[in-house]
Amino acid sequence: MKLIKRLCWLVVLVALGFGIYKFFFDCEKFDVDFNQNFTLSKFDWAEVKDEAYVKLLSIKDNRCKEETCEREGQIEYNLVVLNNMRVRFVTLSTLETPNIEIKKTDYTLHLVEGIDENHATFKLTTLAKEDK
Repeated sequence: MKLIKRLCWLVVLVALGFGIYKFFFDCEKFDVDFNQNFTLSKFDWAEVKDEAYVKLLSIKDNRCKEETCEREGQIEYNLVVLNNMRVRFVTLSTLETPNIEIKKTDYTLHLVEGIDENHATFKLTTLAKEDK
């Protein structure tokens, strides 16, 4: 019985380690400045001025596949923004929310261009301290 428990814990720890590896290390990293465009693929991340990290988690294509569509669809980009030990999950889309102000920060994340189903260009801006 003890052997089974230990094996279960080992499987859990390996899965957790693999998830951390995939999230942080098995991707491309870009160093960018505020107000600078950066293009991300799925699971890539950008480090913005040693203050914030932006990671593209997934892209959901809701555009019409047939010619008989009643309305134009959109592409949704699910991202995670890390700053000061805070994690914020945000969704940007081509039609409804091309930019979003991130709560409890002075950052705004902009969708500059959706390149295709696997890539998109973003920009992170910040309010100047004297503007507050």
